[in-house]
Amino acid sequence: MAGETYILDLFRKKADVYKHMASAIFGVMESAVSDHQRFIGKTTVLGAGYGMGAEKFQAQLSNMGKELDIDTCRFIIKQYRGVNRRIAEWWNHLNLVITAIAANKPIQVDSVGLMETSPFTGIPLPNGLFLNYPELQRNANGQFTYETRTGPNKIYGGKVAENLCQAIARCVIGEQIIQIEKRYRVVLTVHDAVACVVPENEANEARAYIEECMRTSPPWALDLPLNCESGMARNYGDS
Repeated sequence: MAGETYILDLFRKKADVYKHMASAIFGVMESAVSDHQRFIGKTTVLGAGYGMGAEKFQAQLSNMGKELDIDTCRFIIKQYRGVNRRIAEWWNHLNLVITAIAANKPIQVDSVGLMETSPFTGIPLPNGLFLNYPELQRNANGQFTYETRTGPNKIYGGKVAENLCQAIARCVIGEQIIQIEKRYRVVLTVHDAVACVVPENEANEARAYIEECMRTSPPWALDLPLNCESGMARNYGDS
């Protein structure tokens, strides 16, 4: 959505995106990245994509038992934003998107024209649902908030990026579930995981079919690289 296509190319080549980030952070060849460095690269990729700052990044690492000084954390965040310039630019664009939604004006949301804001309804997703921010308004301090069941919630470009990534991921897996359900019953989903109950005598056939479904890109994003891994067991907790 941000147009950072080199990351998609890494996935297509089945490269290690966490090592790639660690290589940029620590200035070493990917083949020389240590387990510790890869962990830092992974935490950066998974956390910094939504506008996380150095202080929050430091606290997140601390919660995982990794202590880094604040200057190192600032350097890492700077490196991430430098390597992923289009992602950082997308956060800024999404701030404009929030303003457009509040003013009931249309604006393109992503880099490929998949989504455009719709007056009074927010951002239409590819499956026909909407990402809405009820009673969106700009406060006196210039920040935007919207209403939730627990009260006002702050919204900004990086947070919209997170909301959109999670929503689009759900659209993807929703279409996969529809395809899987044509042959096997889906009994549980957890984020990007699907659990099915299948006849034991066709377990291997079912596994192959389900993997095929979960590697199939949706028609509105045919160039989106997808992959999956699976396990089988009599009980869900043993898989």
